Amino acid sequence: LATVVGLPQLAAAAGTKPLIGVSLLTLGNPFFRDLGDAIRNAASPLGMETVIVSAEFDAARQRAQVEDFVVRKAAAIVLSPADSKAAGTTIAAANRAGIPVFTVLPGAPGRGTLFDAGPDFYEVGKQGGFVAADVLGGADMAAMPVRDVLDVVPPFLSVNTGVVKGLKEPWRVPDDVLASA
Repeated sequence: LATVVGLPQLAAAAGTKPLIGVSLLTLGNPFFRDLGDAIRNAASPLGMETVIVSAEFDAARQRAQVEDFVVRKAAAIVLSPADSKAAGTTIAAANRAGIPVFTVLPGAPGRGTLFDAGPDFYEVGKQGGFVAADVLGGADMAAMPVRDVLDVVPPFLSVNTGVVKGLKEPWRVPDDVLASA
């Protein structure tokens, strides 16, 4: 997402390393550790500093983490909400500071985030329903293929272009990204 909306240009213009604040749901799960590592690995070659913290399923803790990123004048915040409903006030604080927020698993589209990315959870549920129906219909579970959910379910991307106007830096969402959202 950094290359999509212009963080590399911010790095060059700022003369300092822009900070990406990342607050993940938990670092006790390898998935979220891998997600944090992927963000750091993508940002580092672009000259960006990444600070990764864990909310450990605590919305109040996560709100304090985001407030810290705001005080540190982060260029962007990546949030894996501890509570996607409560995340609205946390996201609003970043928006007031002109900092874009990207949400991932579980997302909070429509609550002021610039981007929300992850699997389409409606499709995840639908695929789970198909498997349950097969099992209840007598299918042999041992004969059922084991597949990664991301091989079956398309990714979900939501872009909130209304947020761009309030950001402190000049962000742009390319047409091809908008077309895929």
